[in-house]
Amino acid sequence: MWRAAPYRDSHVDMVDARPWEDYSVATFREVIEESGVALYSWDGWQDDFRKEVFVSAANLTNPHKVLVGPWGHCGTDGFDMVTEQLRFFDHWLKGVDNGIMDEPTYLWFTERSDGTGEWVHEEEWPRDGAATVLHLGGGAGGTVDSVNDGVLTLDETTGSDEYTVDYDLTCPDPVGLGQTCPQSEHGLTYTTPPLAADLEVTGHPVLELLLASTAEDQDVFAYLEDVAPDGTVRIVTDGRLRASLRANHEAPWDTLGLPWHRSYAADAQPLVPGETAELAFDLLPLSHVFEAGHRIRLTLTGADVRESMREEVSPAPVLTVDRASALTLPTVGAPAFLDEGPTEEPTTQPPATQEPTD
Repeated sequence: MWRAAPYRDSHVDMVDARPWEDYSVATFREVIEESGVALYSWDGWQDDFRKEVFVSAANLTNPHKVLVGPWGHCGTDGFDMVTEQLRFFDHWLKGVDNGIMDEPTYLWFTERSDGTGEWVHEEEWPRDGAATVLHLGGGAGGTVDSVNDGVLTLDETTGSDEYTVDYDLTCPDPVGLGQTCPQSEHGLTYTTPPLAADLEVTGHPVLELLLASTAEDQDVFAYLEDVAPDGTVRIVTDGRLRASLRANHEAPWDTLGLPWHRSYAADAQPLVPGETAELAFDLLPLSHVFEAGHRIRLTLTGADVRESMREEVSPAPVLTVDRASALTLPTVGAPAFLDEGPTEEPTTQPPATQEPTD
């Protein structure tokens, strides 16, 4: 059914519906709100659908609780979900005054690089913080055997990087609904120097990517990675966009200030080979502490292990990424990087940012 619906307004004869719209909570928003029924949404940082719990909570006026933990699709590992469910249903179905609705709306797990972390109760999502803008820089990273081994910097840069889409991707284990394995050697990479202090990133990263291709369309994948001092790489979130559906529209609901692509059939706009286009899209939400000594890496590819309907072009397209592209991270505080010497590295002076509030 989903394969037969490449656009948000696609009609699928086998179900006589437009599934992306007809099966969406957004379509039934008024009915849900009129019901007054209380909602408890939960998901995990390793699930592809985690953004939706935050968007629904921002839009529905129903009494709402939101839980996001360090697990995958439908997971609750290490969390006593049975007790939580009983508390919620006891309150709403039996009228038990157990204080569950007196607690802050959001409960999420902020994970650290070493796999530990802490549970955070907040009334709002995301946590108050700052927007840190990182730019794509030229070589001298010296951290990975990628196509370019570029740097991620606080300074604006010039130039561009070319990359021939690599379809030869593998993972040692099946990924299912989980995150793919790192593919740094199969794409363009941009890596910061080591962090001088811990840096928390909580919220929705946004990538403004300036891209040209030799093909008329291209699926683009972006991975935000935590790189340990020993070179171990862990993907902490990712995002993707089909270039032909890059047009931004004003959404009919609150999108948390993020780019929104209506993705109707009429919105499809092929790339003009050789011409630069802007692709602005968000990466899936996260709450992660990059520890001191670790690096932040952005990896860009034109293919992903999890694609079930990949259309491979021959010869493989050549992508050109303009370094004026920018990655905005929702940081708690400003980043500080260790000075690694007189190479093309980011400045150690952070930009002016608003201090987080209590």
